[in-house]
Order: sequence, then structure tokens, then C-alpha cells
Amino acid sequence: MSNGTACCAAEICCDQPGARAAIEKELVAKGVDPSLCSALWEVMDENNLMFAHNSLRSFIAVTKAMKAAHD
Repeated sequence: MSNGTACCAAEICCDQPGARAAIEKELVAKGVDPSLCSALWEVMDENNLMFAHNSLRSFIAVTKAMKAAHD
């Protein structure tokens, strides 16, 4: 999470499972019951509230590859 959870939420630095794990870690640290996270992911998925939408994933993959070529 070099750029914080916003980077993870957009799945720029993490894939979807990694992003969810990173954000869940932050939520739990703030006192959220871990058992509520799966319900949260379900609502977020249904409403496209966060995490890269399927239509953006290929763009993000290309962007990550371009960045990696310059590291």
C-alpha cells in the first residue's frame, strides 16, 4: 500500500483479493468486526462502489506493465 488504501481500492498495487485483504486489515484496525467484511464486499460489488470494475482491469494491467518497464 505505497499510496494507501486508495491505491489498493483501485487495484493498482494489488489484485482484488489483495486489495480486499489490505482494506479489511484497515477496517479491523478501526474496530470493524471482520465477519462484516464479506457483506461489505457483496454490497460494494453490487453497486460498483469500490475496487476496479471489470471494464477497468485490462487498463490497469497495461498501466502496471508500463510502470514496471520503467522501474
